[in-house]
Amino acid sequence: MKWTIEHEKSTIVLKALFDSFENVNNKYTKMLKRELLLSIFGVVEEEIQFFLDLDAICEEFREMNISFYKDYQTNDINEVRRGKGIYAVIDGHVVALNLTGWALNMNSFFSKSQPKSHKKLLNIAKLPDSICDLNYLEFLDLSYCSNLQILSKRIVELKLLKEFNLFSCSSLKQLPENIDELKSL
Repeated sequence: MKWTIEHEKSTIVLKALFDSFENVNNKYTKMLKRELLLSIFGVVEEEIQFFLDLDAICEEFREMNISFYKDYQTNDINEVRRGKGIYAVIDGHVVALNLTGWALNMNSFFSKSQPKSHKKLLNIAKLPDSICDLNYLEFLDLSYCSNLQILSKRIVELKLLKEFNLFSCSSLKQLPENIDELKSL
């Protein structure tokens, strides 16, 4: 199993392995599960649920492989600001997340190994609540997510959030009433 975790490229296979760990809950499988998730997403265990939830939303739109996350991960917040990465990780924590245009098309976000002609619409009407578990998030760009309708009231749990872009989120009718609790914004 350890060899598979280190060498397998298909997230479908790795997810099947992850699911099999749910049936056996011992110290060894917990360690393998943590290692598996870190190898895919590169973030601490507490922040992985967001990626699993986002992946579940995206699953029908692309045949992902592990390089998708590795291709678009960086440790430079400015690269994420410029759209050269989807997320920035520092010390295992997600500090920047750029989901610009996911509601328009996923063409620019496919793994570099994916064919450029593979273009599908992704309808994110609501971000997973688990985004609020990204406690170190400083930058969040949701611009051009034209199908985004709802922001969780829990968004105010992102206490370190300094920049939050909602430009052209045309379906978003209102912000949560408690949005003013984001004091670092």
